[in-house]
Amino acid sequence: MAENTPRRALPDAPAPTSTGEPERARPSRLAIWHDRYSLVSDILTPQRVGLVLVAVVLLVTGALGGLDAVRAVEAEEIPSAQPGEALRVAPFTITVTSLRQGEALPPVARAEPGVTYYLAVLDITNTGDTVVDGVALAQALHLDAPGVDPASPQVTLFRVEDSLRARGYQPGVPVPSVAVWKADATAARPAEATLTLSSLRWHQYFSSADAAWEVDEPVHRLTLPVRALAVP
Repeated sequence: MAENTPRRALPDAPAPTSTGEPERARPSRLAIWHDRYSLVSDILTPQRVGLVLVAVVLLVTGALGGLDAVRAVEAEEIPSAQPGEALRVAPFTITVTSLRQGEALPPVARAEPGVTYYLAVLDITNTGDTVVDGVALAQALHLDAPGVDPASPQVTLFRVEDSLRARGYQPGVPVPSVAVWKADATAARPAEATLTLSSLRWHQYFSSADAAWEVDEPVHRLTLPVRALAVP
C-alpha cells in the first residue's frame, strides 16, 4: 500500500566549492559613510572651497550689474576734496594746488620720445614722529588720466626748492613738492583728471624683523582741471 512505500531521501545540497580565500565581511554602514566623507574631504580642500566661493561671488556680481557697479559704490565712499584744501592723509597733511601736463620740465621731467608728463603741485607736511619714505608716499598717489598706465604708474616725488627727489619727509617740516607721472604722449590732454590720495601705515612683518610704510586705503579724491605746462 501507499502508506508502506518508503520515501526517498532528498539529495543533499552540494557543498560549496572552496576557493582558498577567506570570505570577506560586508562593510558596515559606518565604514561606507567614512569612505564617502574621506573622498569629499579630499576634493573640497580649503583652497578649492575658496575658489568656488570667489566664482559664485563673480557670477552674482555679474548678474547684478557687474564689477563697474562695485567700483561705482567704492568711488562714492571716498570723500571728495577741493584743490587748496588741507587734507589729512595719515601720516601727512597734504594740500593739492594744481595739475599740469606737458612734454618736459627739466630736471624733474626730461624730454623723451613718445612720453608726456603730468605734474601735480603739493604742499606736504609729515605730522608723525618718524621720517617717512618718499617712495612709499608716491605709491599712495593715484592719478586717473589718459596715457597713465593704471597697472604700473610711474610716479616720482621731487622737492620744489632744489628739484631733487624727495627721498624722505622729516616730521613737522612743510615740503613743497611736485609729483610727476609719465604718460603716453599719443593720449589727448583731458580737461580734467582724478587724483586719489591713500593713507600709509607702518607694517611689521611677522616672518622677519623688517618693517616698512605701506599704502593703506584711499581717503580723499580730487577732480582737478588739467592745464598746459608753461615752460619758460
